Amino acid sequence: MESSVIRKPHLYHLIVGGLCLLLGAPQLSAVADKKSEPKEKKEAPAPKETAVKSHDTPARATGGGHDRAEAPARAGAGRERPEPAGRAGARERATATRGNTAQPGAAQGRVRPGAPGQPAAPASGPGARRPGPNGTVVTSTRGGGEVVRSSRGVVREVHVAPGKTILHTPDGGRRIEVKRPDGRIIVTSAHGGHGYSQRPIIVGGRTYVSRTYVVGGMVHARAYRPYMVGGRTFYRYTPSRYYRTSYYRGFYRPWARPYAYGWGWRRDPWYGYYGGYFSPMPVYASPAFWMADFIIAATLRDAYQARMEANVANAGAPMTGGQPMSPEVRQLVADEVAKQIAEHEAMQRQAAAKTSAPEPDGAAWFSGTYPRIFVASAPVTGMANDVDCPINAGDVLRVNAPPAPDAKVAQVEVLASAGQSCPTGRSVTVGVEDLIEMQNSMRASLDTGLTEFQAQSKGGKDGLPVLAKESMGATDSELASQVVPDPNATFDMVEQAQAMGQAEQAALEPEPAPEPEPVVNPVEASIVIGMREEELRARLGPPRATETYLFGSVKILTYQDREFTLIGGQIKHIR
Repeated sequence: MESSVIRKPHLYHLIVGGLCLLLGAPQLSAVADKKSEPKEKKEAPAPKETAVKSHDTPARATGGGHDRAEAPARAGAGRERPEPAGRAGARERATATRGNTAQPGAAQGRVRPGAPGQPAAPASGPGARRPGPNGTVVTSTRGGGEVVRSSRGVVREVHVAPGKTILHTPDGGRRIEVKRPDGRIIVTSAHGGHGYSQRPIIVGGRTYVSRTYVVGGMVHARAYRPYMVGGRTFYRYTPSRYYRTSYYRGFYRPWARPYAYGWGWRRDPWYGYYGGYFSPMPVYASPAFWMADFIIAATLRDAYQARMEANVANAGAPMTGGQPMSPEVRQLVADEVAKQIAEHEAMQRQAAAKTSAPEPDGAAWFSGTYPRIFVASAPVTGMANDVDCPINAGDVLRVNAPPAPDAKVAQVEVLASAGQSCPTGRSVTVGVEDLIEMQNSMRASLDTGLTEFQAQSKGGKDGLPVLAKESMGATDSELASQVVPDPNATFDMVEQAQAMGQAEQAALEPEPAPEPEPVVNPVEASIVIGMREEELRARLGPPRATETYLFGSVKILTYQDREFTLIGGQIKHIR
């Protein structure tokens, strides 16, 4: 309810109000405005336009409602000589400004990026987003890194800094990769208990890298030969022990009769986990089938240990949804084993002749004839028509043709899937680096299997036939004495896992939201200097209080959050 009072005028109001009535001088009301404001507040130079129009270039709005509403009127204050007809000019300015009321915020010249209170994402800097490959979204972080998310918002990669990456695997684990300035590379799980530390070495004038693997608390070293393809560096597993030619040749021929073999891991936890997907053959018609089961079992055992160490959800619960590996797929794996044994034998001949193995052909990525078979050694993300198709450790893949030298991905066919997360028969793309690591893992397991098979066949243990004496024995290469475990590998892995975990947590913290754009009430924005009292009341309704001076010639109308001073029936000041 409006309350109206007539107060005894102060000397200041008498002087200013009387002069305004006699002279009609808008600049005197501006003087009153200036005096009523705090002394430390300074106005910017006023623009020359007499009114703000909706098609004008937007200007930066100032802080409070007083400043926004007052700016158009002050543009004309102190610029033209007032005359008795000056009130008509004030009405023209008010009318021109009111022409913007159809667009909220037009009186302030504000261009709003989106919905009220919802600013658009920045184009650069922290929080900026850009599209990535395969429908991913790449977001910049405050520390200068990047976070790669799938189209569904699932985190795939966190690039903390150059050479420091955290990969989120499809099974819920994390793989940390750190490249140090001294050439060392550390690849480890989230807790640092599973992975390897890599360092360069020179043996016989040739450059190799030595990887110290930590798996299930066991430490062992392997050698790899770097090579370049398409301007990128890759590593190929290089054996440090070779066998006699007759031993290799025995893997190409079937035995005179099938042999049963008693594996010692049937009660191990990993076998119980993968029991629905993999089980050893009851009998073996050739050494190649025995070696195929050895490689698959070694891959699944290491994958299970990695799951347990990473503490992923339901790590130890038996795998569900998988279908048993078919005999046809087992035959394809055995055929791949025969190809790799032939390659091992070729490297043995080169080592015996003191010649260097030729570098892999850049046009043929993987040596040998195609198709090639791969057993996934770790979970990787495959893509089928821009949709995630997770590849699990132990899945069997086939590559029918070599990728191009500059290719980053290769087309593969899923032959067997542990868990059916990527169904059998699906054609997907997988990273070339992932395929190279799968093949390296198969070659390393084959090398271990060659030693194990010879030891088991020496006395015909667990059902295997006795190996001929001329096939026994092995020769270590010059690498054997140089490829030794790094004593600092375990410590380095744990240290990097902790540091990268903290860096990832900081990178994934949500960016502080920018200050939202103030929501401007279009009705309040339309109230401007020079408006008549009748129109003010029509827009805002009756005021909460009214104070009058000089027998009603000066009025102060008080509303919820602002106060209007009227002289001669027109708004002269807004506070």
